[in-house]
Order: sequence, then structure tokens, then C-alpha cells
Amino acid sequence: MKLLGWHSVICLSPHPDDIEASLGGTIFKHKHTRFTSVVFSTGSVNDPVTNESRWEECNQYWKNVRHIKQHFMSTLLKTYSEEEWINLLEITFKISNYDAIFLPSSQDTHYEHRFVNGIGMALTRSSPISIIEYKSPSTLDSWIPNMFVEIGDYADEKIKRLERFESQKKLYFQPEYMKAFHSHPNSIKKQVLVTEPFRVITLYDQSHNF
Repeated sequence: MKLLGWHSVICLSPHPDDIEASLGGTIFKHKHTRFTSVVFSTGSVNDPVTNESRWEECNQYWKNVRHIKQHFMSTLLKTYSEEEWINLLEITFKISNYDAIFLPSSQDTHYEHRFVNGIGMALTRSSPISIIEYKSPSTLDSWIPNMFVEIGDYADEKIKRLERFESQKKLYFQPEYMKAFHSHPNSIKKQVLVTEPFRVITLYDQSHNF
């Protein structure tokens, strides 16, 4: 199964664990879509545990998952300016090769998430690539999803693997929080009980059937 028929998707992760907590189930489910995870930093500037050991926790989370490739970029987001980040990513990744980009929401309480959202939007300025925002635990309630990926068969695996982020004893890694995170009234009333929510910003169909 390919996610919306996409062959290749790039995901922007401000910190280790953002992609895993926000769309790990979606990635597990879509084994025939190739995912590239770009991890910008080893953690937040205010995080007491910000070092390269967190990259190894990402590796452990994705152990034996072969359809995702990770790229670890820098120690801190502030290492580069927005313009420098954009130039670096344009050199490292040919964005036009991807069908879609997943990025954190512009409506997020974490300024580094908003910063990466701006970088992602700039990267796609000249490419017909679908742009999808994902929900992180720090996303504001004013953010309204319009796309839901059913992950019922993969939620338990996602939650179990989040335990591998041993340096991050976060509430939102706990099963009770994840149960709430994976629920949305619009889906529940339609009997789709366990989902990861997204917001489609721009959607392109680049399939060639001629």
C-alpha cells in the first residue's frame, strides 16, 4: 500500500522523536512508500538532554523498518540561519524527487517547530509537491486537521517503540496520552477509531496514466 499513491515522501523533524510521535503509525502502515526523515537537531536548545545519543534512539525506534531513511543534520537548529538551512537542504535533497513533504504545523507552541515549518514551505516554493502538516503534541488546539490516517493495526507498535526514547520521559509518550492523541470526533463518529491527524495545505496528483 502506498500513501495516497505516493512513491517518495520527505518528513521534516525539528528534533528527534517528532516524526516518531506524530506519524510513526502512518509510516509503519505504508510499507510501499519510501520515507526520508530529516532530523534537524539533537534536541531543543532548552532540553537538558540534547546530544547525539538521541539520534541513536531514533535508530532504535526504526530498527528493522526498511522503507525509511534518516538524515541527521546538526546539533542545534540555531547553528544555521533560515537562509542557510534552506540552502543546505536544497543542496542535500532534490525536493522535486519527492511526491510530498510532511512538516510541523505553523500553529505550534514550540518556536522551533514553527521555524521548520517556514523552512519546509520555502523548500517547496518552486516544486509541485504536496504539502502536509502533521500534529505534534505541542500543536495548538486551533489547528484543524482535514486528513486522517487510520492506524489501528499499528498504534500499539508505535507506542511500544516510543519507549526506546529513554532520555525523554515525556507524558505524551505514555499510552494514556497516545490514546487521546489518536482520537478525533470526526473520525470516531464514522467508526474510524484510531488515527493520526494531518492538515493538507496543498495537494498535487502527479500520476502518469497515459
